[in-house]
Amino acid sequence: METTNNGGPAFPVSTSNETDGHQDGPNTWQFPGMTLRDYFAAKAMQGYCAMDGSIDCNADDIAANAYAIADAMLAARKPEYDPTRIASQALDDRATIAGLESAVSHLSALFDEFRALLVEVDGVCGRDGHGGQLEDGESEIIDKVRAALSMTEASAMLDARDKP
Repeated sequence: METTNNGGPAFPVSTSNETDGHQDGPNTWQFPGMTLRDYFAAKAMQGYCAMDGSIDCNADDIAANAYAIADAMLAARKPEYDPTRIASQALDDRATIAGLESAVSHLSALFDEFRALLVEVDGVCGRDGHGGQLEDGESEIIDKVRAALSMTEASAMLDARDKP
């Protein structure tokens, strides 16, 4: 079964009045009004009727031609204006954002664990036989641990500054 692309509602309105339309939220109702196809056809018909008599058509011909023009206008629209695709994309975007927020939260937890491990490694392994802290250059691995720790400190300060 082939359906005609009507372009969706031309002037949709949401309201809390439930006398007409269909419910589109817990307390709101959608009133779609005329379709975009009808709106385009009406504009095309106005153009026909405004002509100075150079065409000789009956009302049925004018209506058929107006809808043919409306269908052509709908077909010529760029795909990014497809309301169904836009709504679907918005849902995809929300899912992507939720996934990214979850990933950021997970990475933040891993970062905190990594930083805690670096502090522990420096505290346990960064000491000499008498319990004093190793100096820079005495242990290559401890120097790398401390370099990584200093990078995480800068990042931790930025995180603390950005949190309310």
